Amino acid sequence: MLMNGGWLAINENTLDNINIYPNPSNGVITISTTPSNSYIIKAIDVLGNVVYSDSKIGKSSIDLSSFGAGIYIIQLSNENSTSSKRVVIQ
Repeated sequence: MLMNGGWLAINENTLDNINIYPNPSNGVITISTTPSNSYIIKAIDVLGNVVYSDSKIGKSSIDLSSFGAGIYIIQLSNENSTSSKRVVIQ
């Protein structure tokens, strides 16, 4: 596609399709992205504290049960984009 005399590039490393399940959860959640690229995942509590941070590739599971029941923001990011989803831990 041409735009203003140049090419418009589409980056395929974005985190478009993110699935986090189950939600609500007992603490263990599974995260999958499409495409299945590397990303940094952070779990942030309601006070804004990062309670979990790690690098992952593709589909992975994390255990948040030790942080207690509540609402957490799961933030996924790569070099090109960031996306956030809300998760309830029972």
